[in-house]
Amino acid sequence: MEFIAKPEKTDELRSLLCQAVPPLLRDRTGFIRSIVLTTQEEPRRVVMMTFWSAEERTVRDLWEETPLVRELLSPLIDAWSRTRTYEVGYDPIEESSTSVF
Repeated sequence: MEFIAKPEKTDELRSLLCQAVPPLLRDRTGFIRSIVLTTQEEPRRVVMMTFWSAEERTVRDLWEETPLVRELLSPLIDAWSRTRTYEVGYDPIEESSTSVF
């Protein structure tokens, strides 16, 4: 989900998305985790990526549309930009005691 923060509210929005929203999502079936992103090029644009174990959950049950979330975020947001659903593919990391990061 993309948001456009009100001027001077980006840090507060990021903090709220990182601290207050994940506990609301943990009770929902299939929620795995969330990540909050911003860019230097567009500092008011804040993206919250949520990861779910089932696509149907993300399409049918939009967490960002719940009254509580709207109430929490509305004072900090100029616009609710867009929601997108992606399928994620990844290579599992091989566990090894000799791995170097």
